Amino acid sequence: MTTLDELNDSHHMLLHMVYLYSEGQSGENRWVRETPLLVLMYEGICEEVFDYDYAPASVKVGRRRVYMNVTQEGRDDLDDLREAGLLLSLKLTNNLNNNLTAFRLSDLGLHTLLDSGTVPHSTKERVEDFLRLAPGPQGLKRVRWTGEDFEIYCPGTGYSQRSEVTECEDVSYVTSPYVPPCMRECQFPENKCNADRASEAGQGASNIKDELEEAIVIGGVTLLVGEWIPFGSNQVVALNDRLGSGERCQGGFLTAMTDNKPDSMHYQQAEDVDLTEVLLLDFSPETYVNFEAEVHFPEDEGIVQVENIGVHVDHHGNVAFGE
Repeated sequence: MTTLDELNDSHHMLLHMVYLYSEGQSGENRWVRETPLLVLMYEGICEEVFDYDYAPASVKVGRRRVYMNVTQEGRDDLDDLREAGLLLSLKLTNNLNNNLTAFRLSDLGLHTLLDSGTVPHSTKERVEDFLRLAPGPQGLKRVRWTGEDFEIYCPGTGYSQRSEVTECEDVSYVTSPYVPPCMRECQFPENKCNADRASEAGQGASNIKDELEEAIVIGGVTLLVGEWIPFGSNQVVALNDRLGSGERCQGGFLTAMTDNKPDSMHYQQAEDVDLTEVLLLDFSPETYVNFEAEVHFPEDEGIVQVENIGVHVDHHGNVAFGE
């Protein structure tokens, strides 16, 4: 359980941020939603206000699920403030049936921030210099979702700028596909090995904005992610048909795009369409299929990503991804 004595300057800055957005003009507390807070924390990290790290995470926004740069350290500090009794949390369900979380200060949080002198004035100034573009409540930066991106705007000044929180940073890497022997009926062909291409990752670039202070070197790691999806033999038959399992030349490139002109002679592929190359390993038409997938996503110049994944699907609903 986090106590008041364990709180640091980062906690105090978050507490003041929540206060600025949840305190109403009439003195009544409002609730500020978590997702806009995460966007503002990312912007604060980029402007060196918060000393946090961030990483891409899947977040439900409106009707879409997007990847955005989320600081788990910032989230942990919000939880610390809740444990210390300084923040209250409200669980909501919106009109799209999405679960949301919102925050406001408790009475103890207001006393700690405004009356006790626990939070230094310089800490409050640092937060306000980052968030406030003009005097008054309308001078604070706000966050809104445009349907495609998050936008930072300020009603009092007309300021508006697209946030880069949904632009996930890339590093160079090389992976090899892996399907465990226990999930295969036949051990031939063997899983592809890209060990001879590992040096390409070292020669590749990255577009990480943060200054990295630590490096972890590991070797011989196998990652296996499993999930259960409720389907049966009919879905496995359909998947095998899509992969061309019964054809003489199996697999090939797959795309999620829909052919809107199936009667025409040509299919025109857009330049920015992502393709996945599939190599079939072994299958049974009604019960399972094992295959390797190599993802071909367009990357920024200099970034090398060789992403090979082993996939197992069976009629019991077991799905596994390995590399």
